[in-house]
Amino acid sequence: LEKQFFHEWVRRNPIWGTALGLHEECDDLLPDGSLHQLQDDIRFLHKTREEFHRFDPKGLSPQRQVDRDFALYWLDLKLFELEELRFWESVPEAPLVVGRALFQLLSRAYAPLTQRLKSIMKRLERLPKYLEASRSKLVAPVKLFVENELETLTRLPGFLNHLKDIGRDNLPINAQRGYNKLIDSTQNALERYSDWLIVDVLPECREEWAIGAEKYRKLLLLR
Repeated sequence: LEKQFFHEWVRRNPIWGTALGLHEECDDLLPDGSLHQLQDDIRFLHKTREEFHRFDPKGLSPQRQVDRDFALYWLDLKLFELEELRFWESVPEAPLVVGRALFQLLSRAYAPLTQRLKSIMKRLERLPKYLEASRSKLVAPVKLFVENELETLTRLPGFLNHLKDIGRDNLPINAQRGYNKLIDSTQNALERYSDWLIVDVLPECREEWAIGAEKYRKLLLLR
């Protein structure tokens, strides 16, 4: 059950998989990003939690008791974050995801740079679709959070231009054209996303952002 859960959660969250070093399985991929997928993730976490609860700790070895308790701890905390804190509906997550998806491939020297650039290209192909899908989750935006992410968006063009420079120095000419085209497509998608935040989202934002005393107490208890 542990292995099944781990591999399924990595499949759903390939950026996390890359961070864990599962490069062959994850480096070319991005998460779905949509509200529909998030709702499916929540159902999956509930189902997994029920399966772990079916194990009677008295019948397990001390090591397996620890494993079961840790799994339930993580699942309870994650479900609390997704179902009660619900930052996914108030924070535009796409700017952070874009930066993380590309930067960790660039910064970790686990393979030759040309190989990592190929994975960056695969993720660049998928980023416009991810950016579009992620909009569906932002249903209760908070002004402070949106403004913070708009600031992050202003920094991404410089990073993407840096990626172009790296490609120019490390890719053959014929590959550079496709690589630069993908970066330009991502730039355009980010501009559309930024315009959407400014024109459609920011005027409708709420000011309140604190989770409140009751949820804070529960968060501390779960942690």
